[in-house]
Amino acid sequence: MRIASEDQAAGLRRLFNHRPPEVLGALACGHGATAWLARQLHARSAEGVRTLVLDESPAAGNLCEALGASTRFDLLQAAEGHVAGESCRVAIHPGLSVLSVARLSQHLADRVLRQRTQALLAEFQHDCDEWLIHARPHDVLGVSPLIAAAPRLLLVVDPNARAYTEAYAALKRCVACADSLSVGLALSAAPTPETQALTANLRSVAWRLLGIDVQTVTSLAGAMQLPPGSGEQEGFTQRLQRQTMTPQALASNRGRMMANSR
Repeated sequence: MRIASEDQAAGLRRLFNHRPPEVLGALACGHGATAWLARQLHARSAEGVRTLVLDESPAAGNLCEALGASTRFDLLQAAEGHVAGESCRVAIHPGLSVLSVARLSQHLADRVLRQRTQALLAEFQHDCDEWLIHARPHDVLGVSPLIAAAPRLLLVVDPNARAYTEAYAALKRCVACADSLSVGLALSAAPTPETQALTANLRSVAWRLLGIDVQTVTSLAGAMQLPPGSGEQEGFTQRLQRQTMTPQALASNRGRMMANSR
């Protein structure tokens, strides 16, 4: 009995001492961007990093498909009580798994559903080092609460002007919905003089018009190391709860924070 009690105590210490996973929202601007993310996730897993992907994209060619996963349930079905939360999770290989949240992300305005989602997400965080929340800007009209709650955001762009335009438009929507942002930008292909110029222009415009310092990164690991949004001390689920605020209220709150930091 004593040994069993000691084993249980050790398990509880591991449970409560484990740091919450680092969370990154990723917007894939172009089909090459989704494939780049899949390659990066496989590389992270090979390095021993335990990652859970929450894929918001409902369309063919999404990140689940790029990773070779076939999801049966959306996490919405677990939040509504139809299936167990773990039934929604699909293992790619040890250390890498995915959840489809395409339907869930469209219903998080409901307070009760949001609370159930928070409880479900808490169940998944104990065996993960990192979470990646993936969306494609053209799949949704706005920014989901999941993306808005991420403390750091990565724009992954294909090497063409259209993808950069899409990335900037998505960034503008994120600024309106999140009260603090740490933003990175990665290219899905090797840089060229043209893409270097496009990157410099996006960074300049984002700083001048949005007050956002977009940092260039070359890997998913680099994006995960971006500092969280300025002054951010909350966990992801706490940020998710605050997304009950309207975009206008969040933007006003962000303005107050910027003013107070001066």
